[in-house]
Amino acid sequence: MADEFILIGIGAGAIFSIAAGAGVLHMGTIIDRFPNPLERERKRGLASPVEATRLTVVLCWGLFILGSALLLQAGRLTFIGGIVALFAEVLFLFTALAFSFAVLHAMKSASGKITVASDIGDLEAAIMRTSKATGISPGVLLARLTSSDAASTGLEQGTGSLKNQ
Repeated sequence: MADEFILIGIGAGAIFSIAAGAGVLHMGTIIDRFPNPLERERKRGLASPVEATRLTVVLCWGLFILGSALLLQAGRLTFIGGIVALFAEVLFLFTALAFSFAVLHAMKSASGKITVASDIGDLEAAIMRTSKATGISPGVLLARLTSSDAASTGLEQGTGSLKNQ
């Protein structure tokens, strides 16, 4: 009777490990493909997210097989070692999933900040180009653009000065 419960537990752990391993691999692929404007060329290696998660999942399955084999042995010490190995594997996969979601969230929020910073940089560059083209200092131009009557200001054609409409 106890052997049936052990086999059911190993089966449930295998189902969770398959689902969690697939999730970790998918999250590693998403993180690896996430666009990073600061990187010109992506270097692949064992430290890249896809390779690291593949290696991690292989090691977890090795730990799962070891724990399952230890559970099926007759000794009390091997039984306890098998339980510890299976719990360690399941907790590690759960932690890897949580960490992957946290990393993806951090990357998404950081990319939003980079976009805002690049938009500000684009705005500054546009103000400088307009300032050079019109002969108006950037401070005056920025003050005119941010004033409450910004809709009623415009550039006079050919003279490079602002005129009120």
